[in-house]
Amino acid sequence: MKRFSVLFLLPFLYLLVAHGEQSTEHQTLKASSTGAKIVNAAKDQIGKTTWYDPEYKEIPYPMGDIPIERGVCSDVVVRALRDALNYDLQKQVYLDMRKNFSKYPKIWGLQRADRNIDHRRVPNLITFFKRKGISLPITQNPADYNLVISSPAM
Repeated sequence: MKRFSVLFLLPFLYLLVAHGEQSTEHQTLKASSTGAKIVNAAKDQIGKTTWYDPEYKEIPYPMGDIPIERGVCSDVVVRALRDALNYDLQKQVYLDMRKNFSKYPKIWGLQRADRNIDHRRVPNLITFFKRKGISLPITQNPADYNLVISSPAM
């Protein structure tokens, strides 16, 4: 198995935290914000989730997970949302895919939603977040992926 770094995930987590609390001059990520809680929960996995393991596994439902020392980038996101907000991405993706299966990618040749794996697949998460209005455009500008965004206060 390949080792991987949770830090590889930060751009993906950024999609979840980009709308943190705002100061009067700039939109920033503050310690008390939801975004900071998510990032801190992801950082807590550093040194724990050390082996890249994309294998299909049957897991409990809801709130299922593979062993903490194994996973892929999406497992870090799933765990961070669960630990920080008690948000069950496994359940939410599965329920949305059951109702709206035709809206999701057909990369794997499945005929229906699968609660064991769908939340671990990045194309499914991209679709889920877009459907829920939580997405940012993909750009070539590195500044678009910083955790502090220089923009006028709203």
